[in-house]
Amino acid sequence: WNSTYEELSGWNRVQGSGNWSDERPSVDHTTNSEFGHFIVLPYKRRGDLARLESPLYKNYGEVCVKFWYNMFGNDIGTLAVYQRTMQEGRLENLKHLWKRSGDHVGVWKLGRATMSSLPSFYIAFEAQTGAGPIGYIALDDIEITHGKCSDPASCTFEIDTCGWSNSAAHSDFDWFRRAGSDNNAGDGPAGDQTTGTIQGHYMYALLSGSKEDAKSTLLSEDLEIYPNYCLTFWFNMYNAVNISLLFEQEQVVMEWEVIEEIKSDFALSGVWIKIENNITTTPAGDFFQLGITALALSSLDNDTYRGIAVDDLSLTKSYCGGETISTVPPIITTTAYPPSKFDCTFENDLCLWENDPELKQTKWDRVSGHSNKKLTRPRTDHSSLSSQGYYLTLSDSAKNDYFARAKLLTMDGIDSSVDGVCFKFWYHMYGNNPGALYLKAQNFHDNDKTETLWTRSKSQGPNWKYDQVFIKKDYAFKILFEGDGTRYGDISLDDFSLNTKSCPPRDFCDVEQDFCEFCLDPESDFDWIGGAAYQ
Repeated sequence: WNSTYEELSGWNRVQGSGNWSDERPSVDHTTNSEFGHFIVLPYKRRGDLARLESPLYKNYGEVCVKFWYNMFGNDIGTLAVYQRTMQEGRLENLKHLWKRSGDHVGVWKLGRATMSSLPSFYIAFEAQTGAGPIGYIALDDIEITHGKCSDPASCTFEIDTCGWSNSAAHSDFDWFRRAGSDNNAGDGPAGDQTTGTIQGHYMYALLSGSKEDAKSTLLSEDLEIYPNYCLTFWFNMYNAVNISLLFEQEQVVMEWEVIEEIKSDFALSGVWIKIENNITTTPAGDFFQLGITALALSSLDNDTYRGIAVDDLSLTKSYCGGETISTVPPIITTTAYPPSKFDCTFENDLCLWENDPELKQTKWDRVSGHSNKKLTRPRTDHSSLSSQGYYLTLSDSAKNDYFARAKLLTMDGIDSSVDGVCFKFWYHMYGNNPGALYLKAQNFHDNDKTETLWTRSKSQGPNWKYDQVFIKKDYAFKILFEGDGTRYGDISLDDFSLNTKSCPPRDFCDVEQDFCEFCLDPESDFDWIGGAAYQ
């Protein structure tokens, strides 16, 4: 690297000061010690300029430049990154890619810039001091890799922390990168969210032994101001009692705004749960930060390991409203059938379905998305796969009444005596114990006569599931859904459809209810049988 381009020699290669100094950082980034080296432009006078330039890159394609910078001092100046090319009749062409200005509180922060695919280019860092009167601009750990840079703040934590770091000013204890197989700092989730294995990594804050209001904040790198971001992340509260997780945003220094707060009262202990939030920023300033804070709501003993894990953070320049959630299973493609009057997506109303009029409190509600307190509800409906789409879910009153089930049924009777009918639907059951769901045929002329056709109980995972049931009766009937809920989970329904004659072949079979359309070969020497995992 050449630090004397055009006779500009403002960069100095030095070691840390050891103690606090307004002329250079106390430690380098590589070794985190006063003995490690970095380069620095200390403040001497306004307008001092220093450039650091790479060797010439030829036919390299697109590359990502990652580096760590440290800026301290009110109006210290500007640090910028350029891609420089040579052109005939012109000394140089500088393409601006990245810039930071002003005081960044004297801590090492990650920066990154993507270089376009050009036949040849140089990478240039340029620092220029401002009005001062004290401070410095420092650089360390420059890394060049092939390909475009990853999105800032997005991280699976499999390799490193991607620029997320503990806040010394806002932490009573530390977040640390951990795998399920690690023995350090007590127990945490056995597997991460990314790989689902004990070798996978996540960030973890251990709160055991913490005093009331003790907290630890994990800070992102500085992020570009942009009108709308979508933040998605997974969290896991381990032995979740009297602990809280906060996601915060800071655009004005020391003024934090809470984006999302999740208390252990509303979380499933030991379960990875996905959250998404829209983030808006204003044009003021040239960057903002995100903070992840683990908080003790009361004094916690050392006898039980309690902690909070986060994994698979993603920050994209988009609005969350229309984003497809990755936990939705493959969409089932079936033969097209003429629509029936009982088909319903619940986007506008309940169509020809109704709650049992005799049950005033226990009912199915038509809702969209969910609040922070309803983390076991679907993030989206199934029809539109968006948080604005509508579906049905058991009301809270249906979960508190131990003597009545919520009933949803067709308004008219169905005649299936000739060819039979196929009823198709999507359901969502998630939580420690969401309860049970029943599909029944109710005699149209005698409401007391019902026959159970299909049932599910226990958690089915955080995604929509499909099923279909063939029905052929010698009497007219109504289709009836009964939900027997609990306060430990949620049951939801969406996308009903009905066709005459047989059900279509299924593209997906979970063998929960039957063998689908599979049958045993008559010439087999032994049988396949249905089984269940040990509980």
